[in-house]
Amino acid sequence: MIILASGPAAGGTWSAADLMNVGRTGHSSTLLENGKVLVSDGFNYEEQFYFDDFIGEWVFTTVRVTSTITELYDPATDQWTVVSGINPATHGIAVRLSDGKVLAAGGFGSSGLYDPVANSWTSADPLLQSRENHTTTLLQDGRVLVAGGSYLATAEIYDPSTGDWTATGSMTVPRQRHTATRLLDGRVLVTGGWHYDGTQTNYNSCELYDPTDGSWSATGSLSFERVYHAAAILHDGRVLVAGSVATPEIYDPIAGTWSSIPAPQVYRGQPRLTVLQSGKVLVTGGSKSSAEIYDPATNSWSSAGEIGGSLSEHSAILLSDGRALVSGGGSNFSAGTGMPPIPSSHESFLYSEDAGPLTPFEAAAAAAGLADDNALADATPFNDGVPNLLKFAFGLNLGGPDTRRMTPGGTAGLPTAYLHEDGGTFFRVEYLRRKNSGLSYTPRKSTTLASDSFSVLTGTPVVSDIIGFPDWERVTVDEPYDPITTTKLFTVVEVTLD
Repeated sequence: MIILASGPAAGGTWSAADLMNVGRTGHSSTLLENGKVLVSDGFNYEEQFYFDDFIGEWVFTTVRVTSTITELYDPATDQWTVVSGINPATHGIAVRLSDGKVLAAGGFGSSGLYDPVANSWTSADPLLQSRENHTTTLLQDGRVLVAGGSYLATAEIYDPSTGDWTATGSMTVPRQRHTATRLLDGRVLVTGGWHYDGTQTNYNSCELYDPTDGSWSATGSLSFERVYHAAAILHDGRVLVAGSVATPEIYDPIAGTWSSIPAPQVYRGQPRLTVLQSGKVLVTGGSKSSAEIYDPATNSWSSAGEIGGSLSEHSAILLSDGRALVSGGGSNFSAGTGMPPIPSSHESFLYSEDAGPLTPFEAAAAAAGLADDNALADATPFNDGVPNLLKFAFGLNLGGPDTRRMTPGGTAGLPTAYLHEDGGTFFRVEYLRRKNSGLSYTPRKSTTLASDSFSVLTGTPVVSDIIGFPDWERVTVDEPYDPITTTKLFTVVEVTLD
């Protein structure tokens, strides 16, 4: 399948990336700690010609071939490279472990571990049960939950610290082609799927797995039965489900209920959902060549342009740099022709979301020449020990040196000034400062508002802790004051970045 990227799209831009070494459909893509993407498993529909002795003619057909080759994509160089060795888990679903390795589990019971340092696979202990079309979910404690598949309701847990698989509670019904999404509170939401026991049953039911006790419990049901659908957790903790039917739904984990949202511009049977850095969701495939964007803030859809070609069972993943990588995919049958399946695609594409207007903090970081990790709020790129966000809060030039004056306002963190009587009359100044911040705080006074008339207060600062805020302290300075001789007194606190 030849796919042509469409270039600029509403809200972002598509561009062609390097070709994969192997065409793939139904594969796993896993983002590694080093920013590269590991692509494993999947299958390819390969075109073949053979001579049919019975009819005495050459015949064209397409054969499904399972891929045993694993590849790495490097966004920095835009290159795919083949990994040595074979993934032991045929049809396994991959997930990155807390130690950076990748576990591929399932597909006839086998499992394997990929080590990004050694750039190679090793066999891991087999699952307790052979399963395919299951789900694999990394839990908050680092263990891995594998659930359902192959008409099973059972689930099992992989413990990376021991390398062992153990049984855990079973789902309420057997499921395959369902979704499993880890919620912010650590529970796992399973939705939809289907089962076959002589007749096919499609599910709209959903359930929650509690890793603290290994139990499953029912939660709100979808409005529609769904199979071959997709799910993604939004930045606010809700879960978006789309595909199988035209109307997407959103799950509220606090209420345990689903609500329908407006339908996208086109129906997608087997889409892929990628949550972008902005919190918007890129929706691709579903046997469609177009892409769309869902914005949770406005509960609306917009076009994300044309990738070209009809994508189905491809892979889509968010890269460390904020771009989305879409790779492979194919089609079970040539649309509307009755011809054999279309060969799986070797191609991959990158979607770059428009940055939009900079926030004030982002503008300050850009003005200081900061980018990537150095532009993060808690970064200290100038080796002065002062985080970017703290400098920004005081209006300081992030690159320093700089000085700003805080004037009394009475709100948290700002100085307050008032008369205080305790064995005399004092002009008291109070302010908050971050402990060991690397910033210098100097309270000053003046009888006028002239900028150069402020002198340093002569009183001794008294420092006290703030309950509940261990990183901050309160500073109080008392200055002797005679209201008869001094009718007006102004104060500021200078914050200096050396």
